[in-house]
Amino acid sequence: MGKISQLNNCLKKLKVPVAYGRFKRKQEFPFLITIGAGSTFFSADNNSIFHGESEYRVELYFQNKDESLEEAIENALVSNEFAILDKSEDIYIDKEDCFEVYYTVS
Repeated sequence: MGKISQLNNCLKKLKVPVAYGRFKRKQEFPFLITIGAGSTFFSADNNSIFHGESEYRVELYFQNKDESLEEAIENALVSNEFAILDKSEDIYIDKEDCFEVYYTVS
C-alpha cells in the first residue's frame, strides 16, 4: 500500500469525509483533503543527492472549531507512524465562510 493510501485510510477511521485533492461534490463541514506537498532532498559532502521522505498536507475545513477532532487527527497520524512536521494556525477563508487548519506530515 502506498503512503498516500495509508494516510487516507487512517483518516477515514475518524468518520469525517476524506478525499485526495478535492471532492467531486460539495461537502458538509467538517471534511479533510489530503495532497502531496513535495519531498525533501539533501546532499552529502561529495554532492551526492539523497531523496528524503515525501511530505503530504492534511487540510481540515470546518465552520465550528472542534479541538477534540483536531486531537483525534493528530493521534491518528502519530499512531500510524506519520511525523507531524507542522500545524498551521486557523485560517479563515472568506469566500467559503469557513476555516482551515493544515498539517504537514511525512
